Amino acid sequence: MKLSVRNLAEYMECFDTVLNWIYEEWGHNNREFWSGWIKSSLSEHDIPQTYVVFYRSELVGTFSLWRCDLQSRQDLFPWLGGIVVEKKWRGQGIGLFIQNEAKKVLKNLGYRKAYLFTEMTGYYEKTGWLYIETGFDERNEAVRLYELNV
Repeated sequence: MKLSVRNLAEYMECFDTVLNWIYEEWGHNNREFWSGWIKSSLSEHDIPQTYVVFYRSELVGTFSLWRCDLQSRQDLFPWLGGIVVEKKWRGQGIGLFIQNEAKKVLKNLGYRKAYLFTEMTGYYEKTGWLYIETGFDERNEAVRLYELNV
């Protein structure tokens, strides 16, 4: 499958779709919060950045590289977050593609590690991430923290 990645700052026509996806996944009656979060991630030169993933000309996914994703862990940086693959495209390797592309971007920007958190168990271990500990998000829910050498 031929996928491509572009910086959202160059494809603002995709902004509303990305916002809708992220809000559907993590929104808790805070749409403006997520809109601001994405708007602040439109850098083309350093983190924070948000990317869009295309199959041919169809938008199929998004991901971001952030300065902070898990507020309780300000000591960890940078974060891979906001990974969303449109439902009809899930299970086709796009998540792995996103991780590999994020790794390339981070390496090009001079970063040597990346972090993410999730409630999922088993997926990220298969793709090279190392589970480092359990943390807690802003709703006091336990989440799994991962680290990746890039």
